Amino acid sequence: MERVTITKPDGSRLQGLFSAPEAYRFLVIICHGFSGAKENSGHLFPFTEKLNAAGYAVLACDFLGSGESDGTFASITLTRQIDDLKCIMAYAKERFDVPLLLLGRSFGGSTVIGAGADPAVAGCILWSAAIDLEAVFRKGFGEYYARMEQGETIHATIINSDITMEPGFVQDLKQQDMDAYIEALSTKPILSIQGMNDALVDPRNVERIRETCPEAEIHLIENADHRFENLKELREDLTMDWLKRHFA
Repeated sequence: MERVTITKPDGSRLQGLFSAPEAYRFLVIICHGFSGAKENSGHLFPFTEKLNAAGYAVLACDFLGSGESDGTFASITLTRQIDDLKCIMAYAKERFDVPLLLLGRSFGGSTVIGAGADPAVAGCILWSAAIDLEAVFRKGFGEYYARMEQGETIHATIINSDITMEPGFVQDLKQQDMDAYIEALSTKPILSIQGMNDALVDPRNVERIRETCPEAEIHLIENADHRFENLKELREDLTMDWLKRHFA
């Protein structure tokens, strides 16, 4: 995959990977989850091969504070990630001049929801997307969420990662209007894939999409956890089928 650097207006740099077949009509921008990275533990590469073989280009980037990009993870907020994604989209529109398809996993799905209203976005794919943000992160952070609400910077093992988090993360979550973001996506094709055994994102999160976007395609997968362990291929197959039906 080709390495790319996207420079934001403030000078900070986002690092990404790009791959494309000889001819393509759509670009899939892949957004990693909370404390993740663009490579998704190596799963990006075989999935990119599938997408390229089907005629889709792929761009995956690290958000600020993650992977190889500039910034510190401690100051992560959804607002910052939405801004990162908007800068990635601006780069893609200028360089590639094709419709965009956004794919986000977990908190990356939240980011896709927040940025997906852009007219250049033809459709959105949500894998285990966090929508009821406070409920998801109260569960994931446990006692640390309340400490962050009180203004404390925390150092802890959270959602399987050793991290430092500033309280601005929680304060920013409280300002997000996810229902308004979803309403802005209601005219676009949406695919949502959610595990029924997800211990972090309650499967009822998808009802927020179903209520507002009746044409959205929603798959609730039995025995699938948040990471779709042992079921990643099924998730990818559902995604490829949807892409071929909507964006051949």
